[in-house]
Amino acid sequence: MAEDLLLHRNCVDCELKCDIFKLLTREELELVNENRSVTHYKQGEIIFKQGAPNTHVIFLTSGIVKVYVEGYDSKELILAITKPTQFISGPELYVNNIYPYSAAALAETTTCYVNGEVFKQLVRQNVQFAEGFLKEFSRRSLNTIHNFVSLTQKKMPGRIAGGLLYLANSVFKLNEFELILSKQELGELTAMSKESAQRILKDLQDEGIIQIKNNYLEIKDLERLEKICECG
Repeated sequence: MAEDLLLHRNCVDCELKCDIFKLLTREELELVNENRSVTHYKQGEIIFKQGAPNTHVIFLTSGIVKVYVEGYDSKELILAITKPTQFISGPELYVNNIYPYSAAALAETTTCYVNGEVFKQLVRQNVQFAEGFLKEFSRRSLNTIHNFVSLTQKKMPGRIAGGLLYLANSVFKLNEFELILSKQELGELTAMSKESAQRILKDLQDEGIIQIKNNYLEIKDLERLEKICECG
């Protein structure tokens, strides 16, 4: 944790900058530094709650976070798993300043809060920064559309396969990774019950497509998993 504090001492020299912040000038980074704060979260802690007012843009600098929607009957749908160095809030500042989703730490996590008015000032005065912001949320919007199609048109094995490939390719960028999501959360990522998720994982393991051992998941047959995802 002391190392985190050292790396967060000044935005100009910070090694954990989000990519779009690398587009700012030194003077602009100094302005950010004067209008930001660092917060640490333990595993399981809520970072922000759906429906709460928002006045800051939040960037993830260490740890891992789930972003999720709280629906009817206390059901949740995980929209994304976020790792450094990405931001986990922002566009709502341009709509109604209300969080449209919630975020919680899946491991010990550090976030950087930047004043929303300062962020909007930088968007107005730095074209490259504004384009970077638009590109990032355009990418997220396209991912959300793709995910929506997957969840509504694929059968459960295809959804689980897609979820595992998302974790391997987009989150961990490895075919073997710690299964940080509980079976309940894996169900929430793929829009199914905990029991259904658990059953399909067992089927995939019995068929030799994946292996789960000591809370680590390894994709043993990538080609077959991709085929299940594709055929859904």
